[in-house]
Amino acid sequence: MDSKRRSSVPTDLWLLTKLVETSAPDTVAVAPWRLKTVSSRTSLLQYIAQLWERRHFILADARAKAFATSRDTMLGKIWLVLRPFLDAFVYFLIFGMLLGTRRGIENFPAYLVVGVNFFTLLNLALSSGGGIVTAARNLLRAFSFPRASIVLSWSLRHLLDFLPVVLTTVVFVIVMPPGVMPNWTMLLIVPITFLGWVFAVGIAFFTASLTYRFKDLKFIWPLLGRVWLYGSGVFFSIDNVVSDPLLSSLMKANPGFHFLSMMRNILVYKTLPALNEWAYMAYWALGTLLIGFLIFWYHEESYGREY
Repeated sequence: MDSKRRSSVPTDLWLLTKLVETSAPDTVAVAPWRLKTVSSRTSLLQYIAQLWERRHFILADARAKAFATSRDTMLGKIWLVLRPFLDAFVYFLIFGMLLGTRRGIENFPAYLVVGVNFFTLLNLALSSGGGIVTAARNLLRAFSFPRASIVLSWSLRHLLDFLPVVLTTVVFVIVMPPGVMPNWTMLLIVPITFLGWVFAVGIAFFTASLTYRFKDLKFIWPLLGRVWLYGSGVFFSIDNVVSDPLLSSLMKANPGFHFLSMMRNILVYKTLPALNEWAYMAYWALGTLLIGFLIFWYHEESYGREY
């Protein structure tokens, strides 16, 4: 009789029924083959759709955490602006004055401040992006949601923190002697900053994924960031300092150099970046974002595990 009834119902439903019959009164029967891990990976399109559904949370979380790093200090949010300018002042004394890198550079103070301040947008994603997922380990173990939302929220918060630096840098370029008259090319700061931010998001996806699985990398990223700083012509002109043609070509192929060069052209020298510069920066920004996102999505199930 039981075999006849068994053949008339689906296998999984019959097994679940038997499980209920044999369970203790105070337990809840769950079909184990229907369970999914908390961090199970969905298809790429489903993953993107889930991120889109959580867009309001991502933005709200970024806005809530923006400017949080300076809330416990006396000067508060002023440090977000003051620190990069202090860094620029130190570089001016050491490299500009003592080592003479200012020679041959028109309006060196503005050249230096633009380089130091805007390079922060890129370098922070490399030096600090590796700890994004690790810092949210307990959250990842407890809830099921697309882990990329953590990286996107962190990146948006980073962008919001950076906006005051953008405004004060423009003011500095205008008022600091010899000064630059405001002109329409300065409006291009918006799309160039956006390209730099997209590039930084891709870096954050890449470093966050790798660092979670290989913890020792958290000591490597800041070192690479320092090398990147020196290789991008932040406080010197590559043409004036680097004499080797091959090394000069490699440094100029660096997307960080192109990003700073475009910024200096529109803010300091009132010239439009060439079309090939726009294409080159867009290629790096979109390519890095795509590769970083795919790597992060591919390892979705690993976030929350112990390594």
